[in-house]
Amino acid sequence: MRENPKPQQIYKHFKGNIYQINCIAYDSETGDKVVVYQALYGDYRYYVRPLDMFMSEVDRTKYPDVAQQYRFELISLEKAEQSPKPSAPAPKPASPQNPVPEEQVNLDPDVEAFLDANTYEKRLEILDKMHYKVTDDMIDIMSTVLDIEIPEGRVSDRYAKFKDALMMRRNYETGRLR
Repeated sequence: MRENPKPQQIYKHFKGNIYQINCIAYDSETGDKVVVYQALYGDYRYYVRPLDMFMSEVDRTKYPDVAQQYRFELISLEKAEQSPKPSAPAPKPASPQNPVPEEQVNLDPDVEAFLDANTYEKRLEILDKMHYKVTDDMIDIMSTVLDIEIPEGRVSDRYAKFKDALMMRRNYETGRLR
């Protein structure tokens, strides 16, 4: 039996998007538990889904090529490098017959690697590698997951502030382990 989601936990949807749990609430009409969660991309929209649906397995008849077992899976930053990463199917191109749902925005592979890294040293290496293509959305996702507040401004300034915060945490992390 899987453990229910808890506030602030980060989950990956089987289509590749990342979400943060806000809380478990109760439907006022039925009393059923629902999960309130926020997208960590785009407009950071909030969603509500029944708990049993949130915790359900991927429908293999609708999505036969999906490697992920559950609709939403907890991202364990500490254990991510020891276990193989689940992969999402390649999205089909949008067309009038095949529109892309808003929920199907794929996460940049470097951002995903950053989120999966288990040390600040590794996160800094990945951040340095992606400095030429970093966007406000990428900084928002990475800083939100690590609970680092980066004020609005130019991307280059936000990148520098985020990198400084990571370096400070790296120094604290290595100093603590001595």
